[in-house]
Amino acid sequence: MIKNILWFVLALVSLSSCGVYTSNALFVTPENSTITAGKDIKSSPHRIAEGDELSIQFYSNNGEKALYAAGNVSGEAVSTNTAKNYVVDHQGKISLPLLGEVLVLNMNVAECALFLQEKLKKEIQNPFVEISITNMRITLFNGQGQGQLIPIKNENTTLAEVLALGGGIKEFGKSNEILLIRSIDGNRKAFYFDLSSINQLAQADVVIQNRDIIVIKQHPRKIQNSMRDISPWLSIITSSLAIFSIFMRI
Repeated sequence: MIKNILWFVLALVSLSSCGVYTSNALFVTPENSTITAGKDIKSSPHRIAEGDELSIQFYSNNGEKALYAAGNVSGEAVSTNTAKNYVVDHQGKISLPLLGEVLVLNMNVAECALFLQEKLKKEIQNPFVEISITNMRITLFNGQGQGQLIPIKNENTTLAEVLALGGGIKEFGKSNEILLIRSIDGNRKAFYFDLSSINQLAQADVVIQNRDIIVIKQHPRKIQNSMRDISPWLSIITSSLAIFSIFMRI
C-alpha cells in the first residue's frame, strides 16, 4: 500500500515538474514557426519614437561658429553652449524655443535635423542643427534567467559588441540560437542568428538599433531543473513516510 502511494505521488510530482522546468524561459519559439534568418536583416537608421531623449544643439552661419550658441531673433550670440535635451512625448512631439511644439515622430536623426533647419530659417541666419539620441539602449537576456539594459553610445554598435558588453555567452547559452527582436514599421519582427562558426562572422557585424531585444537561447537542462523542482516534495514525502512507519510499529 505504502509503495503504491509512493509511486503515485512521485509520478504526480514528476508530471507537474515537467511543466515548470522552463517556466523562466522567454520568447519561446513554437514548433514549425518561421523566423527570418539573421543574414537577411536589413539595417536602417533608427526612427525617433516616443520616450526618446534628443540632445539638440543649434548653430548659426551654417555651423561655422560651433563654439557659440545659435543667434537669437536679432542674430546676437547669447551663449557658448546651447545643447539641451528634449524628450519625445506620447504624441511624438518636442517643445522647442522659437518653434514651440514640433512633431518629430518616425523621422531619423538626419531628417529631423534638416526639418528643424528649414523651420528655423526665419529666425536664425543659416541655421545648422546637430541631434543625437542620448538614451539609446538595448535589452539583453543572456540565457540564465537574467536580463540587463545596455546603453548604446555608438550608433554603429554591432551584435558582437553588445554580446561582449553583456559578458559573452554564459554557461548553457546557445551561440547558435540568438534571437533578435526589432520593431520595423511599427511591428515587432524576430531574427535568428548563429554565431557558433567562423563562417557566420558576417552575422556578428549586424548593426544593433535602439530598443532591440536580444535573447540568447539556453539548453533546457531538463534533469537538473526537474530534480530541483521535485526536491522539496521528495523531502516532504520521505519525512511523511518515516513518521508513518514509526506509527505503524507502535
